[in-house]
Amino acid sequence: MTMLRFCARRILLAAPVIALLSTGACERAQIFLTRVTASVKVVKVSPATAHIRLGGQAQLSALTETSENTPLPGRVVIWSSSNASVATVNDSGLVTAVAAGSATITATSDGKSGTSAITVDTGSASTNEPPGMIL
Repeated sequence: MTMLRFCARRILLAAPVIALLSTGACERAQIFLTRVTASVKVVKVSPATAHIRLGGQAQLSALTETSENTPLPGRVVIWSSSNASVATVNDSGLVTAVAAGSATITATSDGKSGTSAITVDTGSASTNEPPGMIL
């Protein structure tokens, strides 16, 4: 919370709008401002599914949004794997395939989560994502 002290005839602040008008001698007023930050309501992980060849890697990304689908850039995202013996994930969402099987990679921000289903196999890599995806 920030407290402002001032002496002025007219002060206008926007977002939210605060207006103080003085009709006589200089008047004193105090305004307390509280910074309100939007909370994360949705975490979207992309790609939602991926098949990775044993020893391969896939880069996941997480998008945090408000309930109105407004992006919230710069939010802290924590990555985790449901089965680290099959696929591990680092702090930036890079998944490494360590054994054949399945794992769910979860991205969590402000208590909200999104997931990606990872399948690791010993055959050729494929994915439901567009060409150019590095796996």
